[in-house]
Amino acid sequence: MITKTMVCSVLAGILLCACTQSQVDVGAERAALQAAADAYHAAGASMDAAAFAGSYASDGLLLPPNEAAVTGRDGALAFMTAFAEAPGASVSFSDMNVVVAASGDMGYTLADAVVVVDGHDGQPIEEEIRDFHLWIKEDGEWKISVDIWNEAGPAPGGAADASDPIADALSAAWPGMAEDAKVVDWDGNVLREGSNGYTCLPTPPMLSGTAPMCMDGEWMKWAGAWQNKGDYAAESLGISYMLSGDEGASNIDPYAEGPTEDNEWIVEGPHLMILAPTELLEGYPADPENGGPYVMWKGTPYAHLMVPVGSRD
Repeated sequence: MITKTMVCSVLAGILLCACTQSQVDVGAERAALQAAADAYHAAGASMDAAAFAGSYASDGLLLPPNEAAVTGRDGALAFMTAFAEAPGASVSFSDMNVVVAASGDMGYTLADAVVVVDGHDGQPIEEEIRDFHLWIKEDGEWKISVDIWNEAGPAPGGAADASDPIADALSAAWPGMAEDAKVVDWDGNVLREGSNGYTCLPTPPMLSGTAPMCMDGEWMKWAGAWQNKGDYAAESLGISYMLSGDEGASNIDPYAEGPTEDNEWIVEGPHLMILAPTELLEGYPADPENGGPYVMWKGTPYAHLMVPVGSRD
């Protein structure tokens, strides 16, 4: 049961964070995170399993594609040790993007990587991946809290995706979600049943380009209201994934179909979207260029928090 005292305590914490946020040297924290990520990448390239595992938080989580989750530093150590023992194994990283939250205690990195192992015929098999890390401060040092990667492959949203609404819809999800997510179209037709509570939809027919999304239950209420231009007010937190990014939307007009001189058109890369009661969104900026999360469609019933997790093209 949530009590008034609990709510007040949470709000007090938020206000305290807001008051102290300006004292954080975000530039210095970004440099420190860059150094921590560089050390992690060097440990992977040199197959130093101990240094690799030491980069993770004590309860860090690795989510290999189509495999069981790996937890903690012991799990990371075992994972890297097994990889290092594979014939012909190597990994190299490049093109890293580093972002630090204004609070200075959380950030993410997104890097390209090439993984190589020998196949059954002894010939090397090379795979290009995108590696996403969510970092936190633990005992004053940057550590990996969540590690997710998937095959880089061709950019989503091409002709093949457009001709297959299921593939288009599922391209918005991370691999562990896509496997058991339900897929529906914007007319409510079920294209594939699912069991994990998330519903993925292909690009809305009223939008140009590509903008698939995967939504929880609260976001599905939002989607119905937005599609029908109805009233909506968030009753709880909601999370939606758009890991294929989008090809553009107005930051102020929920129904804009293209850019104009004054509708703040923004083409976003991979991102999450979070619904929350209006009062919890008030402390976030509406400027998509502020360097962190921002509120889209502020002042409308469809306002939500945009959380970039990948670079913009």
